[in-house]
Formats: sequence, C-alpha cells, structure tokens
Amino acid sequence: MNSGQKMPLYQGDDGKLYFNFAVGLSVLIRERIGKEIEEYTLTVTGCHYDGATEYYDVERDGLPLPSQQSANRVKFLVSRYGVKTLAAGIRRELPLLLEEVKAYYESREQWHAWAIRKAESLPRYSTLSRAASSYSQPIGIALAYERTEEAARLQQEQYKAQRELEQYLTENGIQPYLLKEPPHCQSCGGKGYLPSGKICRCALALTAKIKEYNAAKRRKEAQ
Repeated sequence: MNSGQKMPLYQGDDGKLYFNFAVGLSVLIRERIGKEIEEYTLTVTGCHYDGATEYYDVERDGLPLPSQQSANRVKFLVSRYGVKTLAAGIRRELPLLLEEVKAYYESREQWHAWAIRKAESLPRYSTLSRAASSYSQPIGIALAYERTEEAARLQQEQYKAQRELEQYLTENGIQPYLLKEPPHCQSCGGKGYLPSGKICRCALALTAKIKEYNAAKRRKEAQ
C-alpha cells in the first residue's frame, strides 16, 4: 500500500463527507516516462479509508495495479497527466468517522445537561413532573391485583399528565426527549468509542443519526 499524505476530505452540498474520487472514475492518461509518452486509461474500481488517508483500487487499461493508491497519488496522476475524463463514476460516502462520533456524543451530553437546567428553572416543571411520575406505582399495584379497569383509568390519567408536561416544556423551548438521560453503554462508558480509539458498537448502531447530526452542523457552519 502506498503511503500518502492526508488529503482534505470532500464535503458534499448535503454536508456529508465523501471520498475525493468516485468509484468508476475513468480518465485517459498521457504520461511521459523518460523519452516515451505512454497513453492509458486509469480507472478507480474501489475506495477505502483507514481513519486518516483515502486509498483506491485502480486499474490501468483494465489491469489492476499491484497496490492501492493514496488519494494524493490519484490526484497527481489525474491532475498532471489526465487529458480526458471518460466516465465520472459515483462518489461514495465515507464510513463513520471517530471525529463525528465524538462530536455527536459530546453534544448529546451537553444538550441533556442544558435541558435539565432549563427545565428546573421553570416554575411549574417540578409540579408537573411529579404529577406525571406519581402514577407508576398505583398502576403497578392495580395490575398486580388484576384491577384492570382501575389500571386503565390510571394509565389514561398518566397519559394526560405526561402530555401536559411535554406541552409545557415545548412551549418553553425544551424538547422533552432531551430530558431523558442518554443511554450509558458499558463498553465505552457513554463516549461512543473505546480506549483503543475504535468506534464502539453503540455508536455504529447510530451511524445514520450521527452522520445526519454532523452533516446538519456542517451545513449550518457553511451558511
């Protein structure tokens, strides 16, 4: 594998990060080697990311090169010797990045802490919160003794109390879901990544959500 310096990642209009070169990109190359000029077709057939550098599987006139090429190497060949683009290919999105995981998990903790502080400063929050949570035990007792009608009535009252609380929070600029404590993964301690720097499985399960959060953040920063 060729070693290459890290190229800046390509950011799409949607705020997501993509490989710099599209899979399927095909370029006619005219390269001077010594006194000879060689003409061949360079085609990108695959892309990989090792956490720092992009690498590409490349074919020359249909024959795979023996080693993967760094993004810098592909850029050098295309920008210096490319004379015609034969096919544009399709640009692929980068895998979930450690930096994206850190940004998402840190933000999630910060928003939760902010929501708690904001809610506790509201005059009716404590009263409404206690009212919404006061039904759990009576409902459990009613169900245990098979008093189904009583349990159903209590559940309806609990639902109304919860809706009133949520409406009050929303009216005061707090999304109710932010008050729920973020899940605490035992593997990573709620950080989203392991001590080794590897992305935790809890973060991988949230890949789409984490990517969209970071994409939205980039779009906002670009405005």
